[in-house]
Amino acid sequence: KRRERVRIDEEEQRREKKAAEKAERLERKRMEEERRRAKKEAEKAEQLENKRAEEERRRAKKAAEEAKRLKKKQLEKEQHELKKRAEKLERRAKRGEEERRRQAGQKAEEDERRAINEE
Repeated sequence: KRRERVRIDEEEQRREKKAAEKAERLERKRMEEERRRAKKEAEKAEQLENKRAEEERRRAKKAAEEAKRLKKKQLEKEQHELKKRAEKLERRAKRGEEERRRQAGQKAEEDERRAINEE
């Protein structure tokens, strides 16, 4: 009887040990799967962040190019205005010079008439 009882106890202990080992294997497997899933999620999050950062860099570059284009356009506009002003001043100066010549010519004619009259 005693031997039978010992054998039954040993069998029960073996079954319990097997069950514990199986439970431990399943727990390790579950933990490993959880680690893999977490790693995958972290990689996915990193990819999304990289994508967002790249998109932000692209937007910043585009904004910088637009600012440069607008600045160039503004400079061209200002340059055009200055050129127009310079041309206007140049025309005024020519008219003034022509007027001085005309007046100088009239004065010379008047001086000549006076000289003739005085003779």
